[in-house]
Amino acid sequence: MAVLALAGCGSSRRDEAGRAAEQSRTNAVTAPAKWERMRQCAEQADRLAAHLKWQGKDVGWGSHYNSKQQRCFVEYTSFNAEKMTVFEELYDGFEGTPLADSQIESLGMKRTLCNVTAHPWTEPLSAVDCSDYVKLLQDRMEN
Repeated sequence: MAVLALAGCGSSRRDEAGRAAEQSRTNAVTAPAKWERMRQCAEQADRLAAHLKWQGKDVGWGSHYNSKQQRCFVEYTSFNAEKMTVFEELYDGFEGTPLADSQIESLGMKRTLCNVTAHPWTEPLSAVDCSDYVKLLQDRMEN
């Protein structure tokens, strides 16, 4: 009986090692595809910036390919020195549709206005609690 228990443990370790090796092979195959999608997302962010005429010394944008959602997101930021505010918008990178935006008071770094849309093609941006906006931004830009 003890021999069977030991044999069972050994096969379990082999199964675990086999799964780990398979996962490693899968990651090696998907890594180049992910890098390609990240590159495409960055290029699309630049195209979106040109299309929407994001230019000037007080503007910037960045892209993030979210592998979990398999989508490209673009974050646009502008600074208004006169009002001392920062305005940021989150876009779907390939559709070019705004998904959310926020206004931040520069001095206190406090979000004063936050908007999100559930369906960018059918619903306008609507006001939400800024903590919900931050959660949405983190979910889209960190995965």
